[in-house]
Amino acid sequence: MQEGAAREVLSDDVEIVLRETRRLHDLLSGGVLGLVLCSSLEKKEKTKKKIKKRKRKRRKKKSKRKRERR
Repeated sequence: MQEGAAREVLSDDVEIVLRETRRLHDLLSGGVLGLVLCSSLEKKEKTKKKIKKRKRKRRKKKSKRKRERR
């Protein structure tokens, strides 16, 4: 297969995938399942942020203690 033809096939596949994901998104955003999934994803993001914040605080405290020891 030539490079141009390969690129065409690949772009067709990408278009199909995009179309399907859009369809899935439309289905999910319309229904209860979509709400449930979205809320669980939001929760995941929030917990990630909380964990990051906790780690940051911990690092800050550690460096503060180190400074005090010197």
